[in-house]
Amino acid sequence: MKKLLLSIGLFSIASLTFAQGTKISVSPRFSNAEKKIKPGSTTKAVTGSLTCNTQYVAGTTMTLDFTLDLTNSDAEYGDSLAVTFPLGMTPTGTANQPDFAPITDNGPGQTTEAYNGINGQTISWGDNDNNYGGIEALGAGISIYNFSIDVAIDQSATGPQTATFHISGDGFGSSPADLDGFVTIYPVGAQQPDLKVLAVGPVNNTSLNRTCSYAQDTVFAVITNIGNTTESNINVNFSLNGGTTVQSLVLVNPNNNNLPTTSIAPGDTLIAIFPIVDFSGAGLKDMKVWVALAGDISNSNDTVVESFYNTIPTNVSTSTYSNGIETDLELNSLFSTWNGLGIGFGPSTSTVHSGTQALFYTINTTIGAPAGEYETYLVLPCMDVVQGETYKISYWRKSNTNANIPNINGSTAIFVGQEEDILSLTDTLKPYSSITPNAQTDPWQKDSVDYTAPATGTIYFAIGAKGTTAGTATASTSGINVRIDDINVTKVQSSSLDENSVVNRVYPNPANDELNFIVNGKISSITINTLDGKVVKTATSSTVDVSVLSSGMYIYHVNVDGKIATGNFVKQ
Repeated sequence: MKKLLLSIGLFSIASLTFAQGTKISVSPRFSNAEKKIKPGSTTKAVTGSLTCNTQYVAGTTMTLDFTLDLTNSDAEYGDSLAVTFPLGMTPTGTANQPDFAPITDNGPGQTTEAYNGINGQTISWGDNDNNYGGIEALGAGISIYNFSIDVAIDQSATGPQTATFHISGDGFGSSPADLDGFVTIYPVGAQQPDLKVLAVGPVNNTSLNRTCSYAQDTVFAVITNIGNTTESNINVNFSLNGGTTVQSLVLVNPNNNNLPTTSIAPGDTLIAIFPIVDFSGAGLKDMKVWVALAGDISNSNDTVVESFYNTIPTNVSTSTYSNGIETDLELNSLFSTWNGLGIGFGPSTSTVHSGTQALFYTINTTIGAPAGEYETYLVLPCMDVVQGETYKISYWRKSNTNANIPNINGSTAIFVGQEEDILSLTDTLKPYSSITPNAQTDPWQKDSVDYTAPATGTIYFAIGAKGTTAGTATASTSGINVRIDDINVTKVQSSSLDENSVVNRVYPNPANDELNFIVNGKISSITINTLDGKVVKTATSSTVDVSVLSSGMYIYHVNVDGKIATGNFVKQ
């Protein structure tokens, strides 16, 4: 998903930039076989407007310029567009954009929606196959398509003319959610008052990323005058989660030294600044901004809603973090992100460990994925830890076999970092290990690792998923399939070395090549950490090879029949 990035100071907005971000929330594109939407969820739908930017001249053949602005930020894209003109205004062709290409590669499988030509009064693009539409909807002010249509206009044409348009949704939800609307084409010389809201966001979270303990902040909105009349005394309104409506404190003009103003000329852009807003509390923060202008010719572009998710740290020293991916709250609290080739986790009801919903990450050559290695991260909400305490991160994982794709693969790993950004998730708690693929109805596999906090503070755990595709154009020979469910982070109620009940002896200490454990029971796992909590060795037998470790002190955790013994040893 693209993010709207605004270079902004509290009351000093220097410039506006629309750029591609590197992160997405958990609403990625995913394979047609798993296009599921959780019962009770909001149906995905294409929303937006079509505007004619040219005033017509009767009795001429001319080019009309249009702007298609798709405003929905969910994953329902358009796979076709048709514009039908009124009698007396006949389309003859298109010049500057014969096809509608995706704005950005937001997932494997997207294709260009080709120009179909003209059928009577209708000109159209796309195949309407309800599968991976190329007319992307990425949010207000981002997914904008400018295109032209050549028309022959009768001499008798007069006054505003109305054309209709239809955009077919590509079926990301339970069924395609289409958009039908109309566009008014005005005669030359007509007045066209039209204010448009481009964006809304908090000053300190302009990219609308998920946040941790977000509290009060100033909110701004970007509005532009796409009409042909200067407008004054503009009312710009804001509400949070449908609450009390407030109006902007001030409008500033970024093109005029950010000076306050009360008017906006045609083609100009203003920034509206609102009172301090309280975003505290966990949950989705829906920010709505709208303008109220008498005589506005297009109400469909007067409103923008943008959202981000705020989390409250779970103190895993005193409580357990559990996420079964069952509710919107649980789903939206997670964050999926990647570098390079990638796509994020998405929700699925087809394969679950428990309950009715899990997460999946699927890439294969049947949806046009190029050859290469793909990696994504599922970042958990922020958590508070205490220095020296040990925590277990566990989850269930699975990789479904596919009769049509013989080489299904997938691996997972566990990371920790100070921020949820990929660049922060540098500490590998557990390296990538392959998942053994099995049938959809076969058992899931549990994976876990222990983490000893090197310091007290707020951290982020993440589950990485990785795999490769062959990228064969004619046959599906390899694909990635990783599924995640029932994530838990809990404090390990570890004890000091108990010579009588858990471990009889650990030797030699200091150690050079091997470290041996004599225990009372069956060893489930042994984990060796550095003093800062990084896992450097895991084992399941009573003898651990430590020859490759650097000299120094280490912490070991021994799980014997579910009891954890913790101690130190020195590597010579």
